[in-house]
Amino acid sequence: RVRMFFRLKIMEGVTFSTRMDALETAWGKDQQMFPVDSTPAFGGKTKDWNTPNLSFEQSWVDFKTGIGQFKVGYRSGTPYGWGTKFQNAPGTAPGISWGDTYGPVSVLVDLNKKGKGDMTVGTNGKSTPDLEQTDIDTDYYDVGVKYKFKGGEAGLLGTYFRDASARTHTGGTISSVYNMQPYAKMKFGPVDLEAETYWMKGQIASDVAGTADVD
Repeated sequence: RVRMFFRLKIMEGVTFSTRMDALETAWGKDQQMFPVDSTPAFGGKTKDWNTPNLSFEQSWVDFKTGIGQFKVGYRSGTPYGWGTKFQNAPGTAPGISWGDTYGPVSVLVDLNKKGKGDMTVGTNGKSTPDLEQTDIDTDYYDVGVKYKFKGGEAGLLGTYFRDASARTHTGGTISSVYNMQPYAKMKFGPVDLEAETYWMKGQIASDVAGTADVD
């Protein structure tokens, strides 16, 4: 994979950044655009013009204020890059984050919307459309704190995930999950020690008759 960042300094304290990912496919596989769309206007190709071999993955604005630093746009999601490399993943999410530093203490608050869907409509063979889906968003919210000390640092991140993407007009499920991620990094002479815990608890609630909730 080739990953390129472009950062434009708009003015003092304000930057615009993008990230492009390339060469992410398996060597030798067909490089056609996907998924196939049957609409003739698009030549039988996808309406998303990113190919599997080149995509613009992130785009966000950083700006510093008197009350902290804000990041707005598509950028790396906080839970996927917190603490040590344990459980890290290249997740991208649109959202807004705020952070600030007070001496050795850094704080972070952000909200992210990985999926958005208020409703879709279909006729179902009728002359008037039916409401088929409502509230099928996927969101998560983070609150984190880090403390740096001589020879190391420690932190704790709390995340609330809410996933309603499985809902339909006939019922479905909503996942509500709480995640805690404490970590610590310490250095003793030539020895580095790291530790992180990933703990989750929640419920998949169902409103489908005969389907029980799952903890």
